[in-house]
Amino acid sequence: MSRVAAPPDVRESVLDAATRLMDRYGFKKMTMDAIAGEAGIGKATIYGYFENKEDVALSVMRRYQETVKAGWHEIAEKDSPPDERVREMLVVLVLAGFDKAQRCRQSMDETLAALRHVILQRRYLFNAELALILAVVLQQGCVSGLFTCSDAAVSAQSMITGISGW
Repeated sequence: MSRVAAPPDVRESVLDAATRLMDRYGFKKMTMDAIAGEAGIGKATIYGYFENKEDVALSVMRRYQETVKAGWHEIAEKDSPPDERVREMLVVLVLAGFDKAQRCRQSMDETLAALRHVILQRRYLFNAELALILAVVLQQGCVSGLFTCSDAAVSAQSMITGISGW
């Protein structure tokens, strides 16, 4: 029996295509037809993975957030001192946002305007997820005497809020 190659991950291909289109043109100008063309698949295939264009865009954003969060988990698990890990985590977050803003500022503004009602809640939840990771490292720093903090969770949330502006 001959072996058939596994099909590529269609969902990831759609998200890759949508990311490129959103970076280039923004949410409003991105169409499902354009995503399909960019991904090299039929438009109907996209609907097997996503409900609509908004769902695709929000999935692109969530994938970006998951990448940042995974990076934070890696940093948090390092053997380096807590103060170095905290610094690295915050630098990664700031630079990731700066890089994204430099590449697609106009399209980000437009996407935020179009999807504000959903993005703000998701951003709040993402910041809370990051604060949980940061709180663990801050608590390690408190235990080791590097930091003085009465509540690592509150300190973490304050740091995330200060950096993100929300």
